[in-house]
Amino acid sequence: MWAFWLFMYFLATIPTMLVLGLVYRFTRSIRVQRASEIVVLSAGMALLPLMIERALDKPVVWLAVAVLAVVVVGWAIFIVRNWNSNRPSMT
Repeated sequence: MWAFWLFMYFLATIPTMLVLGLVYRFTRSIRVQRASEIVVLSAGMALLPLMIERALDKPVVWLAVAVLAVVVVGWAIFIVRNWNSNRPSMT
Protein backbone atom coordinates (compact mmCIF):
# COMPACT_ATOMS: atom_id res chain seq x y z
CA MET A 1 0.00 0.00 0.00
CA TRP A 2 2.86 2.40 0.77
CA ALA A 3 4.22 1.88 -2.73
CA PHE A 4 0.94 3.07 -4.23
CA TRP A 5 1.00 6.30 -2.22
CA LEU A 6 4.65 6.98 -3.01
CA PHE A 7 3.92 6.51 -6.70
CA MET A 8 0.89 8.79 -6.47
CA TYR A 9 3.05 11.41 -4.72
CA PHE A 10 5.63 11.08 -7.50
CA LEU A 11 2.92 11.59 -10.12
CA ALA A 12 1.56 14.62 -8.23
CA THR A 13 4.99 16.25 -8.16
CA ILE A 14 5.21 16.37 -11.95
CA PRO A 15 2.47 19.00 -12.56
CA THR A 16 3.46 20.76 -9.33
CA MET A 17 7.03 21.12 -10.54
CA LEU A 18 5.85 22.35 -13.94
CA VAL A 19 3.58 25.00 -12.39
CA LEU A 20 6.31 26.13 -9.99
CA GLY A 21 8.76 26.31 -12.90
CA LEU A 22 6.39 28.50 -14.89
CA VAL A 23 5.71 30.76 -11.90
CA TYR A 24 9.46 31.12 -11.35
CA ARG A 25 9.97 31.91 -15.02
CA PHE A 26 7.52 34.80 -14.82
CA THR A 27 8.30 36.13 -11.32
CA ARG A 28 11.99 35.23 -10.81
CA SER A 29 11.19 34.60 -7.15
CA ILE A 30 13.94 32.80 -5.25
CA ARG A 31 11.35 31.22 -2.94
CA VAL A 32 9.51 29.69 -5.88
CA GLN A 33 12.77 28.44 -7.36
CA ARG A 34 13.73 26.76 -4.08
CA ALA A 35 10.26 25.26 -3.73
CA SER A 36 10.52 23.75 -7.20
CA GLU A 37 13.97 22.37 -6.38
CA ILE A 38 12.60 20.76 -3.23
CA VAL A 39 9.67 19.28 -5.15
CA VAL A 40 12.00 17.75 -7.74
CA LEU A 41 14.30 16.38 -5.05
CA SER A 42 11.41 14.89 -3.08
CA ALA A 43 10.06 13.28 -6.25
CA GLY A 44 13.36 11.53 -6.78
CA MET A 45 13.46 10.48 -3.15
CA ALA A 46 9.91 9.11 -3.42
CA LEU A 47 10.80 7.13 -6.51
CA LEU A 48 13.96 5.61 -5.03
CA PRO A 49 12.26 3.15 -2.60
CA LEU A 50 9.92 2.04 -5.36
CA MET A 51 12.86 1.32 -7.61
CA ILE A 52 14.67 -0.55 -4.82
CA GLU A 53 11.60 -2.69 -4.17
CA ARG A 54 11.37 -3.52 -7.88
CA ALA A 55 15.11 -4.26 -8.01
CA LEU A 56 14.73 -6.85 -5.26
CA ASP A 57 12.47 -8.79 -7.63
CA LYS A 58 14.50 -8.19 -10.78
CA PRO A 59 18.28 -7.70 -10.33
CA VAL A 60 18.57 -6.11 -13.79
CA VAL A 61 16.98 -2.94 -12.38
CA TRP A 62 19.90 -2.27 -10.01
CA LEU A 63 21.62 -0.16 -12.66
CA ALA A 64 18.58 2.14 -12.82
CA VAL A 65 18.50 2.29 -9.02
CA ALA A 66 22.17 3.28 -8.93
CA VAL A 67 21.65 5.97 -11.58
CA LEU A 68 18.62 7.38 -9.77
CA ALA A 69 20.52 7.42 -6.46
CA VAL A 70 23.43 9.28 -8.08
CA VAL A 71 21.01 11.80 -9.63
CA VAL A 72 19.24 12.40 -6.30
CA VAL A 73 22.52 12.84 -4.40
CA GLY A 74 23.98 15.03 -7.14
CA TRP A 75 20.88 17.21 -7.25
CA ALA A 76 20.93 17.57 -3.45
CA ILE A 77 24.59 18.66 -3.56
CA PHE A 78 23.81 21.11 -6.35
CA ILE A 79 20.91 22.61 -4.39
CA VAL A 80 22.93 22.99 -1.20
CA ARG A 81 25.83 24.63 -3.06
CA ASN A 82 23.41 26.95 -4.84
CA TRP A 83 21.73 27.95 -1.59
CA ASN A 84 25.09 28.58 0.10
CA SER A 85 26.35 30.70 -2.78
CA ASN A 86 23.19 32.87 -2.71
CA ARG A 87 23.45 33.50 1.03
CA PRO A 88 24.46 37.07 1.85
CA SER A 89 27.83 37.46 3.56
CA MET A 90 27.91 38.39 7.23
CA THR A 91 30.90 40.77 6.91
